[in-house]
Amino acid sequence: MAFDKVKILRTAEKYLELGKIPAAIKEYSQVVQQEPDDFTTLNTLGDLYARVGNQTAAVSCFHRIAHHYREQGFSLKSIAMYKKIDRLQPSSIEVASSLADLYAQQGLVVEARAHYLLVADSHSRTGATNEALDTLRKIADLDPQNTEIRTRLAQGYLKQSMPAEAAACFMEAGNSLLERGAFDNALEAFSKALEIRPADHPSLSGLLAAHSARGTADEAAEAIEIAAANYPDDIELLSMLAKAYVEAEDAVQAERATGELLAKDSSAHLRYVDVARLYLKGGKTADAVRVVGGIAEQMLAAREESQLLELLDELLTCDSDNVQALRLLVRAHWWQRDMENLKAALDRLAEAAQAAGLDSDERYALTQLRRLAPERTELLPRLNELGGPEDAAGNEPLPEIDALGESTPAAFQHTEFEFESSSLSPEIGESEFESHSFAAMPDQEVESSDKRDERGFTFETVVAEELATSVAQIEGDHGGNDEARNEAVRVQELESVD
Repeated sequence: MAFDKVKILRTAEKYLELGKIPAAIKEYSQVVQQEPDDFTTLNTLGDLYARVGNQTAAVSCFHRIAHHYREQGFSLKSIAMYKKIDRLQPSSIEVASSLADLYAQQGLVVEARAHYLLVADSHSRTGATNEALDTLRKIADLDPQNTEIRTRLAQGYLKQSMPAEAAACFMEAGNSLLERGAFDNALEAFSKALEIRPADHPSLSGLLAAHSARGTADEAAEAIEIAAANYPDDIELLSMLAKAYVEAEDAVQAERATGELLAKDSSAHLRYVDVARLYLKGGKTADAVRVVGGIAEQMLAAREESQLLELLDELLTCDSDNVQALRLLVRAHWWQRDMENLKAALDRLAEAAQAAGLDSDERYALTQLRRLAPERTELLPRLNELGGPEDAAGNEPLPEIDALGESTPAAFQHTEFEFESSSLSPEIGESEFESHSFAAMPDQEVESSDKRDERGFTFETVVAEELATSVAQIEGDHGGNDEARNEAVRVQELESVD
């Protein structure tokens, strides 16, 4: 006999009207058997099985529908089917797990978490620890702010002898607490992570952030100090240690830690900028200048002259007559070939040195001003009082620095610059700020302008090549007998400066 779906459905409906549910089930079963994809009829059949107490058959119907909807991407319809099953089998871990995954897909965090917890508790009761941990990990990933779950997960990993995973969970919990401003709880979580892995970078970084927020960065520095001592070649630990002392406003230790960092990574010279500012904040201008002097040449070589000038401006704002800072300012402007600002800086240096009674520095500044601006004859009386232009100013050659930054020193050691009242130390001595000798240059072929441009601007090329004037010529400018010769020299100097 041919299958007549319409006739069978009408018959089933009549049986339902008469309350003959078993007979209706028989009719609906025929339809489902002939058309397995008729999920509407299959759903009706499942409801009828449930009414007559045949839960197994009802669950089988609902499972087929739920699986179909899930595969088709109809998550909400699939959830509705699994909820029917859940009412019939409330203790089913399979159903709870399926519902949890579907809720998670829909972003329904509360519902997903509740069902995942049921699954995790069930696995724990049956001793399926790994499965329980996997479920807790799903909750942690679904709800990153749930630090209680992460802590529980970490403890579970510890029981399973999985220290790396446990430390990661404690660290993640710490980060969540840190974001919420729960600094004390964050410290507790980070500390637990560090008990497992004492040199873990993310945990130490979080510990430093939490302590810094509480104003106890010195405690973080102690922990990082221990880790760095155990791993002396770990550059990241040295970097964190330097940062920790800066956060703790311990300038001396910050300088020491930064020096250790630079011994391993010469490109980290700018970390001394924080140290210098820390000294400046504490009113220790001399130490700040010393630190800046130690990195000035490397900053210039790295084309960081703007940052250097900004830092020098901060130093001179605190102490406008600081001779050492003014010497560095002169050096920076000379490197930039900024003649106007260079002459202004030399003027400031001369005034500050005179006020401080530093004849050597004043003589240096006046000598260079006479070379750059020979028309300024008003400088001569004071320069003569100091002994005339410096001969030594040009006798020490300046090491060339690649102004284009094509090469940097293979290793950079921080140099502590010692300034004295009469002169600068060799580290920041005349050779760093002055030219070759004012006396006649040795017989040698002058580099072409193309070659000089290729090499980059250096102190030597500006002074030795462009301002090649002897001390005798400068002195003759105001005391010689050959007026014509002096005039020629003056013209030569003006042209070289221009």
